[in-house]
Amino acid sequence: MEYKMKFYLWAIDKLSQKKMTLKEICSEWENSYVNDEKRTLTRRTFARYKEDILSVFGVDIVCDKADGNHYHVRKNMYADTKVTDWLLSAFRIKSLADKMKQHTKLIIEPAPGNAHLLEDFTAAIDNQFAVRFHYKTPYGKESECTFIPAFLRLFRQRWYAIGLRKNDNKVRIFAFDRMTDFEVVKERHSLSSDMARLLQPDSFFNDCFGIIKIPDLKAEKIKLRAFYPENNFLEETPLHHSQRMIGQHEGYTDYEITVQPTRDLKQELLWHGRKLIVLEPQSLREEMMQILSDMRQSYLTRDDYSGD
Repeated sequence: MEYKMKFYLWAIDKLSQKKMTLKEICSEWENSYVNDEKRTLTRRTFARYKEDILSVFGVDIVCDKADGNHYHVRKNMYADTKVTDWLLSAFRIKSLADKMKQHTKLIIEPAPGNAHLLEDFTAAIDNQFAVRFHYKTPYGKESECTFIPAFLRLFRQRWYAIGLRKNDNKVRIFAFDRMTDFEVVKERHSLSSDMARLLQPDSFFNDCFGIIKIPDLKAEKIKLRAFYPENNFLEETPLHHSQRMIGQHEGYTDYEITVQPTRDLKQELLWHGRKLIVLEPQSLREEMMQILSDMRQSYLTRDDYSGD
């Protein structure tokens, strides 16, 4: 990453979190490990970079003269910050990787598998190329697949490609780490207009929790009860963007989400243990109770009661 881009992202990150004078900005930048060239920042250079940041990212860094000439990022309530947020996230990860070369007291989760395919996948999407690979399902079934990727998603340390499988002309979701013998087919393969509308990253998973989406399965209004302190955690990290509070009581809070009741969702509900229960619909409530009953039986007998 070139020097200027490092500064742009560093400045946005810093000034989004706190106000700083120019003297503080210059001092912190000079001592930052991100500034590996240890260049000195001048007032003139900062003024130029500030304009570049507004031009490139649409992020306005302003000086509050009434507050001792402190600079900060002025929030724009109408701006779409998704791309900038992702760039900042990638910048932090890159900075963390550089820092890890010097520090051993950092504990991180394992990196997603087959991440080296990201470049090939993004190139295929940009050029409307197909890709070909062998795929092994969790049940051990292997097949060769020709696939037109529409977009990619990271979920719980796994990269997934979402698109159209040419073998049967159906929408499929494939995990990177189950792919072998991967190659890009450098021939133009366009999605139909209907398929392109369906495979929009911003809307495809709107009614889902996780990575599973079942065609023709309608999203349901699911009512949940979260007991203290799990209700506090759900306020901090909602289960789904549709989550809303429908009742608050001493010791618990009731919520409603609108999602497909997929395996991903059921696993998430179980992950919360005793502190989260399903209230409605009754069909899902009974299914969750059956899962819990089967789990108890498996613990008692050490046999498989999953039905898979």
